[in-house]
Amino acid sequence: WNVFGFENKGGSTNPFLVMFDELNWAFIVALIASFIALIFTFDAVSGEKETKTLALTLSSPFSRGTLLAGKFASAVITVLSLIVPGMILSTLIILLSGRVILTATFALEVAGFVVVTILMVGIMAAFGLLSSVLTRNSNVSLLIALSFWLVFVVAIPNSSLFIAKSISPIEHAEAVQNKVDRAFEDLDKNAPKGSWMMNGSNPFQPQHRLRADLQTKRSTVEKQIRDAYYSAMFRQFDRTRLVTIISPVSLFEYLSEAVVGGGYLRFRKAWDDMHVYQGQFLNFFLAFDAADKDSPHWYNPNEDVSTTRKPVAFEKMPQFMEKPMSFVERVASVLRYLIIGVFYACAVFLLTYVLFVRYDVR
Repeated sequence: WNVFGFENKGGSTNPFLVMFDELNWAFIVALIASFIALIFTFDAVSGEKETKTLALTLSSPFSRGTLLAGKFASAVITVLSLIVPGMILSTLIILLSGRVILTATFALEVAGFVVVTILMVGIMAAFGLLSSVLTRNSNVSLLIALSFWLVFVVAIPNSSLFIAKSISPIEHAEAVQNKVDRAFEDLDKNAPKGSWMMNGSNPFQPQHRLRADLQTKRSTVEKQIRDAYYSAMFRQFDRTRLVTIISPVSLFEYLSEAVVGGGYLRFRKAWDDMHVYQGQFLNFFLAFDAADKDSPHWYNPNEDVSTTRKPVAFEKMPQFMEKPMSFVERVASVLRYLIIGVFYACAVFLLTYVLFVRYDVR
């Protein structure tokens, strides 16, 4: 009832098939590749402890650090050998379909995604090695590795709503609307008598000026209240990211956004640009109204009774065009998360190395 239709922009005949026919490599890397990285490393050390071959391996001339680095590198390369060919094939299919044109920007985005994937797999492989050096039994190592996966891949990313409400609660939309209603009531009580009167169609009537002033004040105060609410939402989201970034999967998501200039970063840029455009559009309208000698120039944001009614050519109006993130903005965002990711991987691997070096094979 009252649903007149829906549109599918994915190009599929059946809109419901969009849920199943899209190959999402971000999802594959976040869930499947992270799990495979743990599977390939959980018994890399504990397996040799269990079979009593670690002492023989350590009798070789190379150091324990070299051995651990070799196990780490082999796991990362193996996982990448499974997923990178699929990425290349998917990219070729997209290019051959004609939906995307091969440009330098597109090539850099694909290369950036591969780098982010390597970092993601490396962090999870480091966690797998950590679980392997913590115990002498492969079954226990597997249990620890699965615990890492459940916490960092499932629990933390899916607890963002709870985390947001806990660390940075904000008002409900109903409370914000109540603020707006109370502000309107205060303005109406303090407004000059006759501010809501509409005395005929003559735009120069003084009541129209009072009405325009009141409407402008109501519009301004509502914008202030709602902008403050939206800013609180953004702060809550940013603070939640600072907590969920301890999850390699969340870090991978934020890095992927930065590489392609999408997601939340794209929304915030469009949001800020739209606010700039609002001022530009208002200034255009006020200038257009000032040029009309038949207008009283009493700006009313909700009604046209006291401003110009002359037609205006559409092409003369300022138009809003979404601007993609610049290369510098992308690099700045990528570097911030990339430094965190590299530090994360090094810290986990260093802890693994310290525990491995202190292990007494006797």
